[in-house]
Order: sequence, then structure tokens, then C-alpha cells
Amino acid sequence: MVTGSDDPEYGFYSATIGGPGLISAVPEPSTWLMLGVGLAAVGYTARRKTQH
Repeated sequence: MVTGSDDPEYGFYSATIGGPGLISAVPEPSTWLMLGVGLAAVGYTARRKTQH
């Protein structure tokens, strides 16, 4: 928890960051799709350069 009143224009503030202890982040399907497309593009470019 962070609290303070450093800026008199905005007054006192309080910020709390919390959540469950162990969070396993699972990427969205669009993230996996962008990763796959990017890897395929890199692979295609590398293969094309070695053939010429």
C-alpha cells in the first residue's frame, strides 16, 4: 500500500495493489497467432535468403 499527500493540488491519495498469490498468465489466442505468424515470416525470409 502506498499513501501520501506530496502534491497539495490533488490532496491525499492511496493506492493498493493486490490479488491472488499465484497467478499463471495465459496468453490470448490472438497473441499466439501473432507469435506464429512472426516466426513463420522469419523462417520464410531465412529460407528464401539461403536459396539465393
